[in-house]
Order: sequence, then structure tokens, then C-alpha cells
Amino acid sequence: MILVSGYYGYQNSGDEGILAVLCQELELLGVQRSEIVVLSGDPAYTTSEHQVQAIYRYNLAQIVRLMPQIKLLVSGGGSLLQDSTSWRTVPYYLVIIKLALSFKIPVVMYAQGIGPVGFVPYQRWIKRIVNQVTKVSVRDPFSAQLLQEWGVTRADLEIASDPIFNLAKASFATKNYLPGISLNLRPYPLWQQHSAQWSEIIKYWIEERDWPVYFVPLSPDDLYIGKQIQQAVPSMELFRPKNWLAAMNFISQTKVALTMRLHALIFAAISGTVPVGLAYDPKIKAIGSQLRIAVQAPEPNQRLTPILANIQENFLPYQIMLQEQVSQLQERAGKNRQILADCLRN
Repeated sequence: MILVSGYYGYQNSGDEGILAVLCQELELLGVQRSEIVVLSGDPAYTTSEHQVQAIYRYNLAQIVRLMPQIKLLVSGGGSLLQDSTSWRTVPYYLVIIKLALSFKIPVVMYAQGIGPVGFVPYQRWIKRIVNQVTKVSVRDPFSAQLLQEWGVTRADLEIASDPIFNLAKASFATKNYLPGISLNLRPYPLWQQHSAQWSEIIKYWIEERDWPVYFVPLSPDDLYIGKQIQQAVPSMELFRPKNWLAAMNFISQTKVALTMRLHALIFAAISGTVPVGLAYDPKIKAIGSQLRIAVQAPEPNQRLTPILANIQENFLPYQIMLQEQVSQLQERAGKNRQILADCLRN
């Protein structure tokens, strides 16, 4: 059996998309879905959505009982090793890895996005664990640089890209472009101070620029923000996707997507929609650099208007440049599958 540890079962579209790709890649390597066990915040949801086995991620006794049946732990992908959301995040994922190592189970750290980690003891702990596991891939050069700064010395550290770049083409809906822009905002420290300004600029885009705006939440937290904005701007459309795939396919139907979410940027890019990032976190700047797209501060300001207008007016050249970068990142995403293959073969 293959055990998977990540931020799964919380209906976060980016993480659920990663799990979908991981399961897809394991299947291509000969692993049946019935052999995959996911540590989940909502096991019933995970089983229904991905057709795998799932157990509650905090049921340590059940996890320990399962260990003798596990032949590989996959930790990832996503931003697991960071302490900006909670001090509990880093210890949880490292304890799961350490538990597997204590049972002499091979461990793959899969497409990890590292940092930010401000607590120095966590940095040292991450270094020790990363140097012990079987294989490691990170999703961007920024993550590799952080690990090296913290003392990770492995020569086989793979700089790959986010697994979503390897999403099967069959997942994409047929394009039928809608006018206007997709918008995604997530909670961030200055949201309450900025909320009225966001409402004003969105209303300006709709009423003065004649751009329909479609708010696409990628998590329940995003939906709360979308509802707040719609109360102030009823003319903004609030899309309520039933799952991660519906969110991705809706974003793909607009020519431009303005978003704070890493995976909304990637969903847009791989489907041919031109994304604009709002950098609340270093990972947005990192993916912006990889895709060579516009990245702005996470705040409402009129500098966004000419950027969005320019993309809509010159969509085809932007799309062609974007697809060149996407092709390179899709090739690099293959490294994630390769380290899985190496471990399963051995």
C-alpha cells in the first residue's frame, strides 16, 4: 500500500488537484487506487472524490497500525513545510515522515513548496528530515535555495515544478471564452482594511470598463470573501464550483484570471488563460517568475486596470508566450513522477 500525506480533505481546490495528479501518476506506474491510502481531514470526501482509501489524518493510533502494510510514504505536494499558517503545520508533517522512517519505509517528499519558515528550530528539523528521506523533489528553485541555506546537502535534490502542470489533457473543458475576468481572492492580513477598496475597483471594472467579473473561490475561506464582495457589488457573479475540477474549468473559460491562489494561476496557465498574480506569499512571486507573468502587490489599486486591459487587447501574443513557459514546466513536472518510479522500482 502507498500512504499519502498532505493537506487533503479540506476542499482546497489546489491541494485536491495535486492529489488527483498524484493518483493519476501512481496509476500510470501500476498502482491501483485501492492500494492508495490518503491521510485526510475528511476521509469520506477524499474517498468519494478520488476513489482511494482514506483515514483521518489525526488518528495516530490507526496510522501506526497501518504502517507495517505500507511500502512507500509520499509526503506532498504543496506548501506543507511552512509556519505562516500555523505553528502546528511543520511538526505534523515531519512527525508523519519520522514515523515512516522508524518503520524503515521509503519516503518520497513529492513536489514540496518550502517556506516561509521563520522558526529556526523548524529549519534545523526540516534539514535533518530532508537529508534522511529516500527521494526529494521541490516545485521551484526558491524552495531548493531555502533548503540549501538551511544545510540540506543532498546532490540528488530534484527541482521539478508543481504536479498540476502534469494534469491530463482530458480534464480540460472545451473552450468557449466568456467576456471579462476571473477573480480569486483569499484571506490575507489586510483583507478587512482593503475590502471596501476591492469592492470599489471591481464595481469600476464592471460598470465603467464593461468587464464582467466572475469570482471563483478555491476554498471555503475564499467563498466567504466572495460573498462579502457580492453584497457590496451585486453585479459581480459568484461562481460556486462543486469541486476543484469545476473551478479549474471555469477559470479556463475567461481570457484573464486575477488571483492570489497559486493553483488558480497554474490552472489558468495550463488551460490557456493568462493569469495575473497577487503576491501575498513568496510562492506567488516564485511561480510568477517561472511563468513570466505580471505579479502585483496583494492590494486593490488602479495599476491593475491597465495590466488587465493590455492582456485582453493583446491576448494572443500573451497566450503564445505563456504556453512556451508552460511547456518547460510540464517537462520539469515529469521529475516528480520519475522519483516515484525510482522508489516503486526499488
